[in-house]
Amino acid sequence: MLRLLRTTSFRFTLIYVLLFACAVGLLGAFVYRATFGAASRQTDATIEGEINVLAELFGTSGPGQLTRAIRQRTSWRDDSIYMLIGAPSGAVLAGNLTALPPEALTAEGDFFNFEFERPLLDVDNREIGVELRRARGKVVRFRASPEADQSYLVVVARDIAAREFLRERLANVILRVSLVTIAFGVVIGLVFSRSLLRRVEIVSKTARAIRAGDLSQRTDRKSTRLN
Repeated sequence: MLRLLRTTSFRFTLIYVLLFACAVGLLGAFVYRATFGAASRQTDATIEGEINVLAELFGTSGPGQLTRAIRQRTSWRDDSIYMLIGAPSGAVLAGNLTALPPEALTAEGDFFNFEFERPLLDVDNREIGVELRRARGKVVRFRASPEADQSYLVVVARDIAAREFLRERLANVILRVSLVTIAFGVVIGLVFSRSLLRRVEIVSKTARAIRAGDLSQRTDRKSTRLN
């Protein structure tokens, strides 16, 4: 086995396989970035746009209209997630998020990922349990003026569980394809090296016999042919 690993043919085969595996990995990374990277940027842009709309609504119509707008949005059956908290009381005024994510406490003004519980509904729209989902959001604080004591903490997020599931599946597929490519190349390299060593051994055996004085020895051209 050590002789096989030391052969030049095995080394060249291994180098070729590693280069091919790297090419597969780079292609997978490109596909990953072009799909899920773009989807992630689109999610952030959607959240940012929604926050801008709510901020403008708060600035022109006040907290009452903001509360009504969030209640209306939470009635839609989509991936939107909202939470409106009145500060300093901490009262939840509107939203479909049951609890403020711990990640939001240190991410004010920044995007953050978190997990939340969503009710599971049957065909009759009755709750039959809860499921843990993943989301990405942003939390901002609205004030009527910089000096105002009353403020409103707004969380706007999107459910990204389905996207994250597909992202993890794609990453696993890319990894498995790369590993299978390397393993297959190693096997091919070992088979080719074994065949080459067998031909070299035939030539060496014949040469030793000729050196020993047996001039009748000849090599079989078919057994030593490389292609």
